[in-house]
Amino acid sequence: MSTRGKLERGESEKKERRPEQILYRITDFENHETIGTGAFSRVRLVRNILEDQMRCVKIIKKLDIVSRDLLRYVRSEVALLRTVEHPFLCPSLGKYQDASSVYVVFELLRGGDLHHRLRALGTLGEPDCRFYMGQVVPALEYLHRLGVVYRGVKPENLVLDDAGYCRVVDLGLSKLVHFHKTLTLCGDPEYVAPEVLLRGGYGKEADCWALGVLVFELLCGYPPFYDANPLGIYQKVLKGRFDEPKELRKHGSARSFVEHLLRRDVRKRLGGSAGAGACRSHAWLSSTPWDKVLAKEAEPPFAPSLDRKCVRDNFDEYLEEEENTRRLAPLAPDDVKAIDDIVNDREAEPERRPASPDKRPKTPGKDDAKAAADGDATPASSSRFNFFRRSSSKSKAGSSSSVAEPAEAKGAAAAAPPADDAKAADGGGGARPADDADAKGGGDDAKADDDAKRDDAESDAKDAAPSPARHRNAAVVLRDAPPGAEPEPAPPPADDAPEEAGAE
Repeated sequence: MSTRGKLERGESEKKERRPEQILYRITDFENHETIGTGAFSRVRLVRNILEDQMRCVKIIKKLDIVSRDLLRYVRSEVALLRTVEHPFLCPSLGKYQDASSVYVVFELLRGGDLHHRLRALGTLGEPDCRFYMGQVVPALEYLHRLGVVYRGVKPENLVLDDAGYCRVVDLGLSKLVHFHKTLTLCGDPEYVAPEVLLRGGYGKEADCWALGVLVFELLCGYPPFYDANPLGIYQKVLKGRFDEPKELRKHGSARSFVEHLLRRDVRKRLGGSAGAGACRSHAWLSSTPWDKVLAKEAEPPFAPSLDRKCVRDNFDEYLEEEENTRRLAPLAPDDVKAIDDIVNDREAEPERRPASPDKRPKTPGKDDAKAAADGDATPASSSRFNFFRRSSSKSKAGSSSSVAEPAEAKGAAAAAPPADDAKAADGGGGARPADDADAKGGGDDAKADDDAKRDDAESDAKDAAPSPARHRNAAVVLRDAPPGAEPEPAPPPADDAPEEAGAE
């Protein structure tokens, strides 16, 4: 059986017996130092008190998730970390939360990242670089087979585990694209591909470009496209020309590997639309013992110490974040529920968005008239607003007359004039039930009964015909707003839509 077939069979077997994610509590861990930072997160060393095992947690502030609109990215990352299963990736072990942050628990990789090692050594030898690429290429190949673009290739995201093998971490920028393209401009300027800057759409070929930049930096100590200004870096990337130092020229096959990956034309780039798996066939990696590497039987160039006293030796030092430096604002109930769903691995509910101008509801009055003409017993507008209609027959009649008229729908008080105004508007012409009762000697009692019936009918009409503002808010917000929060914007009423009016 081929190496790829064995890998796929091993992945399926492991996936069947993989344990469920653990929902921890914050009291299960003892906090230690920070061992890494990111744009929106911080990685902290912790100790699991019950298991007496050192772990690390990725801390994401809830306020950052909401204020920076990161909810869908965090949801995507957490879902991917829960499902990936590969020896050179780092899936999550579980999650927990408190009032201010979300915590994702990972296995502690004691070897530190390649950036820390690169700074200590200056450059990596060609055999060491080829060994680590023997783990990075299969990990990217696995993600590409899943239809995922990684978009985070750089030495900081390649961490050595306890055995000295390289793991790809931090799936925060990963995106599921399958056979489509994405347009998002993201990633480090030194590692971004030309097609990402041109905004014409890109896929897994962007990871292949970044792989060539990575090999260049590991062998030479600096990236091929460098400038003090990010704009200067982008200009060099778009030109696609770089100088080849002697550290690269003296390794002919490694030089060819980098040159084939750093081609501006995606069709001529190594991997290209096929993904990182095509890099296995290059001469530089042809001598890699893939079976031994996947089984972790090859001898790594470096293995970290497993002594708990040396756990901080392979990590950079960071300033600890002061918890009181930022004042935490209360989150909206919707945001609290969405974050709680992420932590508890619940499916997200579909978002309720205001109706766009070209998809506003039809005018209720016209839809009801058309339904009545077609002989439909249920009005067309009842499917949207039936939640607010009264069950009595008088309420339905009042709602049909009041909602159909846009001028009267602006206020509940305009649905029917008061009794005194009706008398004044009548001008004394025409016999009214109360006047007939007076003429027949019914007296004031009959008149009072008639006024009471009229008031009841007006009250029912007001309840059955809510104002357009009530319809809009009810269609968007079906909950109480948090104290002091701004009300959510509601779409304009259907009667104000110029395109709908023109259609009518």
